[in-house]
Amino acid sequence: MNSSGWRSQKNSLSINSGGLQQPLFRFATSAGLFAAVLFAPWWVSAILGIIATLYFPKFYEAVAMALLFDILYGTSIEWLNGFQFIFSAVVIVILVISEWARGYLRWY
Repeated sequence: MNSSGWRSQKNSLSINSGGLQQPLFRFATSAGLFAAVLFAPWWVSAILGIIATLYFPKFYEAVAMALLFDILYGTSIEWLNGFQFIFSAVVIVILVISEWARGYLRWY
């Protein structure tokens, strides 16, 4: 509290208040997911993408990484009329479901 009896607010760009910590963590997560797409097995990228999508709100980087994964490693599926972007479609569905579920969860 200051002299007038009101609590003073912290600077929103302070590292200790979480102002810069969250974007740096999100960038590091995106870089780690990018490295996982390039160098790790597909299931590692899938697990990391799902965890990041559930942790961060509107984690659109997962869709970009899934598109990269499908462009690099995806094959067409005949029973889906040659559709190649299966991983991207699954990630988009997971992103939509997680954003919908956030509205009903208490801690988000």
